[in-house]
Amino acid sequence: MRWGVWRLLAVSVPFFEHTFVVSRYDVYVESSLDHSLELAESAALSAASCLQNGAVVTAANVAAARALVDRFETLCTRIIVPFADSPAIRDDGYRNISEWLAFNTHARPGEGEHRLGHAEVFAKLPGWSDAVDTGTIGVSHVSVVAKVLTKARLPFLVRDAEMLLRFAQTLSFSNFRKAVALWVSHCDDTLGDPTLEKEHEEARRVQLSPT
Repeated sequence: MRWGVWRLLAVSVPFFEHTFVVSRYDVYVESSLDHSLELAESAALSAASCLQNGAVVTAANVAAARALVDRFETLCTRIIVPFADSPAIRDDGYRNISEWLAFNTHARPGEGEHRLGHAEVFAKLPGWSDAVDTGTIGVSHVSVVAKVLTKARLPFLVRDAEMLLRFAQTLSFSNFRKAVALWVSHCDDTLGDPTLEKEHEEARRVQLSPT
């Protein structure tokens, strides 16, 4: 049943007043989606438990519902990313996945690039995908890192992935953004002058430590 659901999501293309299935849009997704789906289903049941007649909405229900949004956002990214490589998208006249999504799913402009950026964070930085799945960080944290991820900064991001993840899990969101901005400043200074690396290593240890 689950694979049938994912197949339908991947290849059903809404178009004007009807929906049709185009086999050349078929894509194949990674088996790890099944684990993410189980986590999302569990979170959905927890969040929806307050919707029974006479039930009281608790803080736990609210937290579960909010975490559910992040988990399904991540799940959606994992479905869209392999679909972005479908040659049929360009064969049908769309320049990229963002154009396809905007026309066929009413997504906001840039949705595809946004999803691809998140996917790169998940692929390159160990632990970040699992952290969203388990609710210890949100997709908003992933967006912050995706915006500063460049080819030049990637080795430094990989090196500091565990530290930045710890900041995302322990700092307020505002302070996390400040920490990432400070990290970018140190990183770019080092790229401009590699001899500053030792100095910046000490600065990272002191200035970026959660307080």
